[in-house]
Amino acid sequence: MANKHQLEAKADDVMASAEQADTTVQQFCILWSGIIKPALDLVKSFTGPKVDQQIDKLEKAADELCDGTNPDVKNYCLYWNTFHIKSLLKLVEIFTGPKVDKVINKFIAISDSLCEPQP
Repeated sequence: MANKHQLEAKADDVMASAEQADTTVQQFCILWSGIIKPALDLVKSFTGPKVDQQIDKLEKAADELCDGTNPDVKNYCLYWNTFHIKSLLKLVEIFTGPKVDKVINKFIAISDSLCEPQP
């Protein structure tokens, strides 16, 4: 498991890779695997079983989106929109540095964009 210093050290590289990606989903996956998933794993060190289960469900849906086993974003969006993950990530920003904060904010913007209702 990465610690907050390791996440901060690699945040610039992860962000640069994401900015070079061709699609929003590719950006999402780079940010997810590089910083967000490890940050959520750190969060589990101080959350309880209920929140941990919610994080696990979100992780599974995001992993399936990124590895292509379930490329439908709806499953991920269900958890993103109902589990208050955005608030949890904002809480993570209290404990991380400015580089990780930038990645978290970009990830939140992408998730909101992917999960907003389509007309």
